Order: sequence, then C-alpha cells, then structure tokens
Amino acid sequence: MENYNKEIEKNLYLRELLLGNIQGPLTGIPNIDRPWLKYYTKEELMAGSINKTVYRYLYDENKKYINDTAIIFANRKIKYFELFLQIEKVAKALKTIGVKKGEVVTICLPNTPESAYLFYACSMIGAIADYIDPTESEEGLEKYLNISNPRHLIMLDMCFDKFTNLIEKKNIENIVVTSPVESLPLIMNGLKIKNKISDREIYNRHKKVMRESSANYMFYKDFIKNGNMYNGVLEEEYEKDRPVAIVHTGGTTGVPKGVLLSNDNLNELTNQIKNSPVQFIRHYLLVGVMPEFVGYGLSVGLHTSLVCGMKTMMIAKYEPEKIPEVILKYKPNCMAGSPAHWEIFSKSPLINRPNVDLSFFKAPIEGGDTLNAKVESKVNEILDKGGCEYKIQKGYGLTEKCSAVTVCFNNEVNKPGSVGVPFSKTVVSIYDNDKEEDLHYNELGEICVSAPDIMLGYYGNVEETNKVIKEHKDGNKWLHTGDIGYVTPDGLLYVVGRIKDIIIRYDGKKIYPYNVENILLKCPIVKSVAVVGIPDPNHYNGEVPVAFVSIDDSYSKEEAMKIISDYANNTITDYLIPTSYYIEDELPKTVVGKVDKKVLKKTLIRK
Repeated sequence: MENYNKEIEKNLYLRELLLGNIQGPLTGIPNIDRPWLKYYTKEELMAGSINKTVYRYLYDENKKYINDTAIIFANRKIKYFELFLQIEKVAKALKTIGVKKGEVVTICLPNTPESAYLFYACSMIGAIADYIDPTESEEGLEKYLNISNPRHLIMLDMCFDKFTNLIEKKNIENIVVTSPVESLPLIMNGLKIKNKISDREIYNRHKKVMRESSANYMFYKDFIKNGNMYNGVLEEEYEKDRPVAIVHTGGTTGVPKGVLLSNDNLNELTNQIKNSPVQFIRHYLLVGVMPEFVGYGLSVGLHTSLVCGMKTMMIAKYEPEKIPEVILKYKPNCMAGSPAHWEIFSKSPLINRPNVDLSFFKAPIEGGDTLNAKVESKVNEILDKGGCEYKIQKGYGLTEKCSAVTVCFNNEVNKPGSVGVPFSKTVVSIYDNDKEEDLHYNELGEICVSAPDIMLGYYGNVEETNKVIKEHKDGNKWLHTGDIGYVTPDGLLYVVGRIKDIIIRYDGKKIYPYNVENILLKCPIVKSVAVVGIPDPNHYNGEVPVAFVSIDDSYSKEEAMKIISDYANNTITDYLIPTSYYIEDELPKTVVGKVDKKVLKKTLIRK
C-alpha cells in the first residue's frame, strides 16, 4: 500500500511538471517522464487501490442499483439483484460438490449468464475459474486440462462427446452439464431456440457413459437445487494476490499457457478504466462480442462493464459477420471488438447506407491486434457521417496484462497508427534488451510494462513466467511483451510488430513486417496484407520477406501481381521488397481477429 501511494504522489508531481505548472527536469525517457499523465485529471490519478475480491467489488459498486439491468441475454433482462442471487446460488452449489478455496473449476462455456455467475461465485468462495474455449477440438481441450488438472468441470452440453474420454483420462470428479439457453424463460427455452437439446435427451444419448463413469455427472438444474441445502460459510475474506481466474494464451509455440490472474489484477484494470475518459458509464449498453475465455472478454467485456453499472449484452456465439445487424438493432453505447468486427462493420451494406444514425456510440473500442490502416480510416469516416463524436478507440494489450495497456480514449490522443496512451497506473518502457536500458522517445525497442494488473504468472509454469516477467535495474518487475514499438514525446504508443516476426536478412539487416505491410496497404487494390519471413534460398543463413495479399475483386490475380509488384518496386527500399506475392481471397484470422501468420507459413510449406 505504501508503494502504491508513493506511485500516486509521483504521478501527481509528474503531471504538474508536464503541464508546466512547476519547473523541473525531464529526461526524454518515456517510463521516467510518463508524458501520458497530462491527459488525466488529478482525481483520476488519485484513485486508490480496491483491496476487494472481484465479487465484493461488483456488489459494493451496484448494491444501491439492484433494480437496474445488469445482463441482457437473448432479449431477457437480468437485474443486478437477480445477478447477486444467482451468484450466491452457484457459490452454494460449488461448495456442495466440494470445491475448496484455491481449487480450480474449469468452465467450458460460451458467453452466457451462467458463465458470469460461475466467475463471481468462484471469487466469492476463493476458487479459481479456469476458462476454456468450447469450440476447441478434443486434442485442444486436453492441452487446457493438462495445465490446470481440475477436479471440477462445468461444460456445455454440445461438448459432451469431446470430453467423454478426457474426463476418465484426467480423473475429473464432478461434471456439470449445462445449456447455452439455461437462463431463458421456458417459452423461449423450449420453443424459440433452434437445436435446443433437453436434459432428458442428453441423458438418453449418453446414459451408458454417465452410469459407468467413476465421475459424478449432474445437470445444471440439479447442481443448483442440491446447493440450496448448503448452510456453511460462503464468502471468503479478501486476501491480496489471491488468484481468481485462468485464461489461456497460445504463445509463440502454439502450446497454450494458463495466465493466472488475481482479484487485484482484474479490479485494478477496472479501476483504471473507471478513472479515465473512457465512456464506461452507468446505464450505458455494452455489447459483449468477445468470448470470456479470452482475457479481453473477461476483464473488459464482463467485469469492468458490470462494475461500472452498465447493461451488458451477452452474445453466446462468436459471429463477427452479424455485428452490423446487432449494432443497428440495439444501438449500443460501447462495443469492445476485434479488428475482425470492425473490418466487417466497415464493409457492411447495412452500415454504409445513407443517413445511418451512429450517434449513440460513446466508446467504439478496438483491441486484440493492430487495426488495418484502411479499415481505421473507413470506420472513422462512417462514424463521423453517422454523427458519432468519437473516432474508433484503438487499444493495445495482452492477456498477461489483463488485456489492456493503452487506449485512444479521446480524439486528442487518437492519431492514425497509434494505439493511444497508457492507463493511469500503467507505465510503458521501450527497452533495449542487449544494453539492458530504457530507450528515449521515438526509439524502437521492446515494449515492456509495469502495472498493478500484470498477471501473477503462468499457472504451474515458473520457467515460462520468468521469461516474460523480469526485474530491471530500477528494481521493478516488468512484463516483456515481445512487441516492438516506440513512444512519442506526447506519450502515444506505436506498435511496429512482434520480435518473433522480425525478418533478419543474411547480411544482418532487420526487416519489420509492419513497415512493409503499411506501405503495401497504400496500394489502391490491396485490402489486407501480411508479410512473413522464409529461409533465404540463395544464402546459408537469413530470411527474405514474402507477402500474402487480399485484393479488390475486380482484378485478376495476374493483373494484381503486376500492379502490386510495380507499386512495391517504386515505393519500398530495395532490401525490404517482398521476393514473392501470394494472392488470397481472405487472410486467415485467429479467434480474436488477428491475422494468423502461423497458418500462412503452413500454407507456404504446402505450396
């Protein structure tokens, strides 16, 4: 707490210095000067630490507003009093099946009210909610289970077959089977939802497995009903740095790692967003398009929005192509989407009609990956025509930092190509790993982050944790992001690319794919582009760049190749020019909308 308060005092002093209210020296080093602090008010910088569980923080912020709507799911409105009631019921049910403090509960669900109840119930009883992707293959699910080795599993009914062998193999003791429409009224549950499978149907299909298994299977309704008899102690007292959630990241190897987050991590991110110009305001409507098994969805889409008293619309199925329809139908004030969502928004005939009203947007946020420059320009044009007072609010973050490092929270800090400024208690350093020193403004280096919402570590993997969280000469622990970037004197961060994506030629010259991609994007026929490195066929060492490009449909591949090649030869420095171009209909994307360069490299191998 003492260090926390010292940081607040330091930030207030630096703010006065940056605004010219007091005189003193500045160093020209971003993490020492912290030029972004001038965009915050004194009150925002003075916000203290929360020191509560995520459940208690949610409750305390909304206990005076229990009749307000908390969650909207398939047109059903769940008020805060019902949210708290359901959390308590789930907490009792978890205690009844034997979930202990510090124990992992694996949750394999889409965005549904039940997934929210389970998260806060785990916080309430001191357990850890381990979120995994229900669309994964059996092999992918096994990789997740190998990380946390849970005794308890809450799974989607449609995942039954994928888990049948894994449950026995991993000795999972308690399995709760639930439906994505569990929370809906009976008339909607039974009549209006396509492909709804009843508990009886599931039992009839799988009764042999359920009877013969050593595991204890139960349906969600029975799970809740059994919990009604629990009358012991329910809510655990707050403890600093107690873990509350695991969300998974693929990392550079494709092998998932479990990012372990504490109550403090999630609350500190929420605290920083609440105390910033970001328009997360009580009664505003947020569309939760990002899955909760992605850190961005859990931290911003669920916890922050609910703590802020917003109405959170849950969308169970990740379908970016339906976003324009959702936006125009429900008129959300806030949407935290991926590049894929906003690209679809920019191309949508619905959105591009004359006189479409978008004035309701107060926080059109983008995160998950760098936004294509053409898409950014088009989205801003659409928002402006639609009467929205804000440009698209790009952000930068990673799961290991609770998903958010910077954001363009207003037009003043929203420059083309920039991802905005750090949140108030977040410090960004541009670091030279070879010299082990902080760099100055406009110098390229690894983006490192120090903040109260940096993960506890990778669950059960100290070796990998120590590779990314390191102590610098200043005595502070810094998260090494693996991203290359720079900070301007105004405090804006620009992300240039990934260290692992840097292409090093045979002669040692470095090629940053982001720079080449940005130039190629200016070619009129190019819609999107990704540059990757392949082994140099003419030398024993080094790589050369190749480009994957999606183009305007009105050109043939042969025409496009010539136009793009001529454009590159006339605009790009010789050693940066791609040696080959591959024309694709669409570039492959990850679940959060990033261009999947691993898939592209596999495509090269096949070719």
